[in-house]
Amino acid sequence: LGKTIEDVLPKAAPIIRPIFEKILSTGEPALNIELSGEVPATPGKTTHYLLSYFPIFGELETVAHIGGIIVDVTDNKNAQIRLNQQQNIFQAIIDNVPALITVYDPKAKVLHVNKSFESTVGWTNEDLKTIDIMEVCYPDPEYRTIAAEYMQKASNEWQEFSVKTKYGHSFDSIWSNVRLEDSTQIGIGIDITDKKKIEAILIKSQKM
Repeated sequence: LGKTIEDVLPKAAPIIRPIFEKILSTGEPALNIELSGEVPATPGKTTHYLLSYFPIFGELETVAHIGGIIVDVTDNKNAQIRLNQQQNIFQAIIDNVPALITVYDPKAKVLHVNKSFESTVGWTNEDLKTIDIMEVCYPDPEYRTIAAEYMQKASNEWQEFSVKTKYGHSFDSIWSNVRLEDSTQIGIGIDITDKKKIEAILIKSQKM
């Protein structure tokens, strides 16, 4: 009692004082404010809190006191940080692996493609906002249906597909798929055009 915010929470005071002043002047609560920092009980460790403050009105319907709820969300925050780190690592792998990667939903709607796909096929993530990537890569409806059914099956068996590029030509590729726990699916493709050409040359030379 008789202590100021600066006395009780010296490091957090520059954040909390304006919040209190606003509550006193408007009579409106301030909810779900995130605050992170060190506390005396655990020096050297960052603790994360979720703060909510609300006015307590007196007899004259003016703000007489300010009540507060402070929740320690350190475990949840740290878990989210670890998840974000894992997602960043995963994204870095997808963007830099020398294979064609597509991320799509259970209905075979492509949500994301990696850099290798963009450079090989020509269509970019920006293009995905305005085009049906399945339609442009597999113009023939029957062939597109076969490709979509294979994608939805999320089989780890490899299957060959001819993919049409943005530049108008097609190339031979081989694909496999993986289904994640959240039902998102990943297609992994390899351009086998050169391999097919070499095989054709070898077969031709054997016949000579």
